[in-house]
Amino acid sequence: MKFADALSKREIEFPRSYLYMIGLNLVRNRGRQKPTVSLDEVGDLPDEDAPMPEIDREVEQEKLQRAMERLAEKKPAFYDVLHLRIFEELSFDDVAELLKRNRNTVTAQYRYALGHMKGYIEEIND
Repeated sequence: MKFADALSKREIEFPRSYLYMIGLNLVRNRGRQKPTVSLDEVGDLPDEDAPMPEIDREVEQEKLQRAMERLAEKKPAFYDVLHLRIFEELSFDDVAELLKRNRNTVTAQYRYALGHMKGYIEEIND
């Protein structure tokens, strides 16, 4: 479409080169865009009515505390959501309102926080 539009406005001396430059510019522009993530790739967002996740009983309280501290240090936004959702037992809507964030952002941050916690606990166990 860009080529046809340009062709209608002026004579193009080297059409192959012009098409190549259009393609190259489109690829560059695409590369500059923020990456998008398909919800199919990242999985389902947590359901409001889903039961609270059970914390593995084998995980000692000290390890859980260390993992929470690491999450608070490295990902404070995730920590806030996780703490309010699990320990304060607030709904996603309440967490979103309290933190002044979008509900979808809160649910995504909650899921990411759980993933980080799992990773931190695995690191601590090793």
